[in-house]
This record gives sequence, structure tokens and C-alpha cells, in this order.
Amino acid sequence: MHDDTDFKEQLAAALEGRQVRVLNNYDIMENEDNELCFSIECVDSPKQEDYKPLLYYDGGNHAILIKNDDTAVICDHLHPKVRQSLGDVSKTLVCEIENASFVEEYYAEVVHLPGVQEIADAYVPPLDNENEKGSRFEVS
Repeated sequence: MHDDTDFKEQLAAALEGRQVRVLNNYDIMENEDNELCFSIECVDSPKQEDYKPLLYYDGGNHAILIKNDDTAVICDHLHPKVRQSLGDVSKTLVCEIENASFVEEYYAEVVHLPGVQEIADAYVPPLDNENEKGSRFEVS
């Protein structure tokens, strides 16, 4: 058994060593089998073949994607309807889009870890209006 505090500290330290991008405009789709797909703007560095992307989530407003050794992405202000679904899955598809064109897709294991919200809040500026930004959620 592991100590969540240790993992939370490791996640915070991992972000310090990576380029961290905060995304506030992205789409999340859920199909009839309750599978999720994050459609995000292209992250500059490609997925490394030997690296297993991880998406950390604790049930709150933010998720943290560790894509590779160089890059982390914070998806801020998750749509309220997706929070429950994300809390129930073990993996999600991530599709990166640039100028309306598909660039890369990969699966990320979802790691349910307390404290993700707190870590992400250090990088995410507060919203003036809760409806201004965040994910768009669609069921297909």
C-alpha cells in the first residue's frame, strides 16, 4: 500500500521539472460505453514511445496530464457533468488537435489521487466568471 502524501509530493515535484501548460478550452466526449476522450490543443512535444502518459484526478475541478518526461498539461475547470465519469474510469483517450487537424492520439491511465486540485491550483489563475472558460462536454 502506498501513502497518498508521498505521491502528492512526487506529483508536485514532477510538475516543477516539466513545461506545464494550462488548458482552459478543450472538449471531452463520452460515448455510450462511458469511455472518455479529451480533445486538447496540440502539446509541442510528442508522446515518447517508452513513456506511459498518466492523468491524475481527485474528483475536483482540474486534471493533470503527465504526457512525457518534458511536458505536463493541466485541464482546468472540468465540466461538472464529466467529473463523475472521470472518477469512474481507469483510462481515457487523449486526442491532440492543431488548426482543426488531428496530430496525435494516445491513452492515458487515470490515477485517482487526493490532492490534485491543490497542486493544480498553484498553476491555474482564478476565473472572473465561472462560465467563461473550461471544458465542453458532449455525449455521443
